Amino acid sequence: MLLKVSLLLSLGLLAACTSPPTVTQDTNQLPLCGPFPNCVNSESGTEGQAIEPIRGDNSQWQQLNQWLVKQESWEVIVSYPSLVHAVAKTPTLGFKDDVLFRYDSDQQLIHVRSSSRIGYSDMGANRKRIEQVRLLLEMP
Repeated sequence: MLLKVSLLLSLGLLAACTSPPTVTQDTNQLPLCGPFPNCVNSESGTEGQAIEPIRGDNSQWQQLNQWLVKQESWEVIVSYPSLVHAVAKTPTLGFKDDVLFRYDSDQQLIHVRSSSRIGYSDMGANRKRIEQVRLLLEMP
C-alpha cells in the first residue's frame, strides 16, 4: 500500500514538471505561465499569477545583475543587455525555480517571471522571492 501511495505521489509530481523557459536576446515579452499556480508573471499573469513589475532605471537594473551573480543559491543561465534568466534553488530541498527579469528602459520597469519547475503549487514561494528582490531594489 505504501509503495502505491509513493508511486502515485511521484507520478503526480512528474505530471506537474515544466521545462525551463526558452528566451533569446530578442525576447520582448516574458513567456506565459503554465496552468499551475506555481508561477508569477508581470507581463501576462492573470488572477493569482499576476504580479506588478519592479520600477527601476538602468542603475537598478545594473544593481540587480550584480546582486544575482553574488548569490550562492542563484545561478545566472543567460544574461543579455535587457534580459536575465537565473535559476534559484530553494534552501531546504534544493528545488530549482526559473526566474526571468526583462528590463524595459522606455517604461523604466523590470518585468519579472518566477516559476517552479516541479510541483503543482509553490505555496507562494515565487511571489515571495520577487517581493524580496523588489525590496532590495527599492532600498536607498
